[in-house]
Order: sequence, then C-alpha cells, then structure tokens
Amino acid sequence: MADPATFDQLLELFPPEIAALCRRADELIRSSIPVGGSAVSLGWKNIRYGPRTPMRMDEIIVVLNPMKDRVNLNFGDYETLSDPDQLLEGTGKGIRHVKIRSEADLKRPGVKALLQAAGKRVGAGA
Repeated sequence: MADPATFDQLLELFPPEIAALCRRADELIRSSIPVGGSAVSLGWKNIRYGPRTPMRMDEIIVVLNPMKDRVNLNFGDYETLSDPDQLLEGTGKGIRHVKIRSEADLKRPGVKALLQAAGKRVGAGA
C-alpha cells in the first residue's frame, strides 16, 4: 500500500504564491473548526478536511482546491449553509465555492462563518 500523499507534495504542483495562499487557507481552516483528519488527493489536486481520517463523503467539511491563479474553498450541501455575505459561487448541483485570490479574501468574516457553519453541520463545530 502506497503512503498517502502529503500537503507539501500537493503544494509542489502550484506556483509559490498559490502554495503560500494554500498554507494560509489551511491555517484558517484549522483555526476555525476542529479538524480531526484530512486527506490529500494529488489526482484531484485538493485536500479534504473532516472530523477523522478516513472520512465518509458526508463528513467532509470543506475542500481546499488550489488553482493556477487562486484557491477555492469548496462546500458541499451548500443549501444548508447560511451565507449572508453571499460569498458562495458556482452552479454545481451540490457544491459551491469561495474564491480566495489573496490573504485579504481569507480575512473576510463570511469565510470563517461559512467554515464554522459547515463544521457544525457535520458535528465538528466549535
């Protein structure tokens, strides 16, 4: 059985500025909700956060998805999340995302609120 992929291996696939933004996003996620586990996928190029590892699909709190020019925070079952700042974007059937292009985007209060609401939804809320 192969060793699981690491966060550093994932970040090596992206430009340094995106890797740095991912690290800051990871810090925000881990400081906003009690993360008990995470799983890196080099194929999907993302990291999934949940209450434990391994986690079921319905336990995923948020997915950090680095892109060429930004980082997306993907939230499943978005209909159940309060989004008063209207940060969620997209047209996917069950997933919406928040685009993070800078550290200032991470500091928007609505981002932390979405993380906390998603954490509570799966029983990992503070």
